[in-house]
Amino acid sequence: MTFLEPTSNREFLPVFSMDWFGLLRKIKQVEGNYGILAPIHCTNNFLLSVRETGKPFFIDRGVFAKKEQPWYLQKYAEFKQGYWKRETRLATEQALRQNIAEFFDRCDRFSPDYVFAPDIIGEPLLSLHLAHLSLDEYARKSRTYQLIGVIQTGAILYNWESNSIPQSDGCLPHYNSPRCFLAALISEYRRIGYREIALGGLLQSRDDTPTGLKFGLSPEELDELLT
Repeated sequence: MTFLEPTSNREFLPVFSMDWFGLLRKIKQVEGNYGILAPIHCTNNFLLSVRETGKPFFIDRGVFAKKEQPWYLQKYAEFKQGYWKRETRLATEQALRQNIAEFFDRCDRFSPDYVFAPDIIGEPLLSLHLAHLSLDEYARKSRTYQLIGVIQTGAILYNWESNSIPQSDGCLPHYNSPRCFLAALISEYRRIGYREIALGGLLQSRDDTPTGLKFGLSPEELDELLT
């Protein structure tokens, strides 16, 4: 990933994501200016070692961690009409706030420069709800790091139905283009107070590439989206 540094010269900073010591040892041999991103579920020793590199340090929630039981879901059980009904639902707001607060408290221990707000792949409006809660919890204490909003754009761009009809109770206008939806979504993140926003999910799964991934937008399409 790349990160646009909030400086007057607006230089792009390459950021390498890693979660084990083998990669960290290799990246230490690379010369130049770059950042390091680590998910919060890494060990204390690993996160401390990243901080000790002196490079710009990013932490995220880890969207792929514990996929079988995501942090934002809870199991509910209700005895109704003579039998138990069990289902998985979105966690209560109290539980979500508690989990977000614990995430920030753990981040505080490692003094990162930037922290990505928790988000959910494929759920942009739910991620916006979490962004609201995250900003509230972030502001409860004096933090040493900048909170970055996250918008997972890939699922919207690559799975868009061109003839879809927006629901009357939709939170944001969909219009007939994913870019229109993303523009409104980005504006809402700005409105609620996020200074920096990360666009995630722009790599497509592709079997015809050596890595199995490919950047899905042309330079012109990316420029149009950012504009």
